[in-house]
Amino acid sequence: MPYQSEEDRVRHEADIRRHDIIWEKYKDHMIQTDMGAVDIGLAALKTIVFINVGALVSLITFIGQLWTLEANTVNLVLHASYSFVLGAVLGGCAFIAAYFYQSAITGQFHVALSEFPLSKKPTPKKLRALIIVMAVAMILLPIASLGEFACGASKILHIFEDAASVRAEADKNKQMAVSNPKFLVKQKNSNKP
Repeated sequence: MPYQSEEDRVRHEADIRRHDIIWEKYKDHMIQTDMGAVDIGLAALKTIVFINVGALVSLITFIGQLWTLEANTVNLVLHASYSFVLGAVLGGCAFIAAYFYQSAITGQFHVALSEFPLSKKPTPKKLRALIIVMAVAMILLPIASLGEFACGASKILHIFEDAASVRAEADKNKQMAVSNPKFLVKQKNSNKP
């Protein structure tokens, strides 16, 4: 580019340097913001997986005490634990979605910085579609995981409430039988077909 004078050339070079400095600051800000968002997201995903796995571990350690209850209660608790397993799997899938989302964001940034995209690179339209799909997956999978945790916790609470009421009824009947022997005879007669 021919310059009218040396002063024009110096002014033009100074403008280019100023734009480069602004661009570098903008790029650094984008990178730091993105890294912060990734850190927050990873912490949230770890929490989701840990609460489901923690619930499973606590059920496994507690199941030894459940063997004294009737077998039906133990089977119900084992069946309810599937919700926690599914919640942990959904949390793991959210990690995978986050990985692909971050890769797509990096790819989009790379395409934006490159002046001549290679033919092997996906078009920005494909990247935008991938980003949208992964963003939706990153939102829905953790919500589903937390829903499975809540469902499993609710099932477990209902199972224990029912088991406690059955045990209380059995204790009440035992106490009545000890204090009133005729009660035991009435109970035996009422159970006959």
